[in-house]
Amino acid sequence: MAIIHQRHEGQHYTVFFNQQTGLQMRAEDKGYEEPFWSQDGPELLDFSITNYCERECQFCYRHSNQQGKNIYLKEAELVIDQAQSAGVLQIALGGGNPNQHPQFVEILKMIREHNIVPSYTSNGMGLTEEILTATKECCGAMALSVYPPISDSFIEKIQVIVSMGIKLNLHIILSTVTYEILKSWLTIPPTFLDSINAVIILT
Repeated sequence: MAIIHQRHEGQHYTVFFNQQTGLQMRAEDKGYEEPFWSQDGPELLDFSITNYCERECQFCYRHSNQQGKNIYLKEAELVIDQAQSAGVLQIALGGGNPNQHPQFVEILKMIREHNIVPSYTSNGMGLTEEILTATKECCGAMALSVYPPISDSFIEKIQVIVSMGIKLNLHIILSTVTYEILKSWLTIPPTFLDSINAVIILT
């Protein structure tokens, strides 16, 4: 288990980071508060590698669709090189649906080879065995976006992912529709939530 630390003298804190799991902790010097952001460079980078998505949801802030373009692998490598030079610890891959980038596995491995921990959020489509194996090998965690209603196939997808030992989060956008789902989960949690690392509510 590789735990590294980065000292930020100017802001009086140290970051401890587990390169295996993606767990990150800040330790402030006595008498100082945790800073909102690092002045020395980003610790986490959100990186959209595609604008392709089959769902074409009306609420999508990126207006991703089936005509969405993919970033070239060479361009991705340039960003990852610069991220490593800047001291980035984690890269969260987004889209569109990032795992449907045709070179997604290569991008995951490339990020790891740069001593950065990748993660990503998927709409659940295109999660092949090869992609899930690479996720297990490379990622600190992944997330599935929740689209009501909750189908049996969605629950089966959760079961497959967690059975592979992948840390899984659920992302759900707060709306009048999803409010009822969240309310029911809090009242009588469904059993599939037992294997979920975290439920992230997005505005």
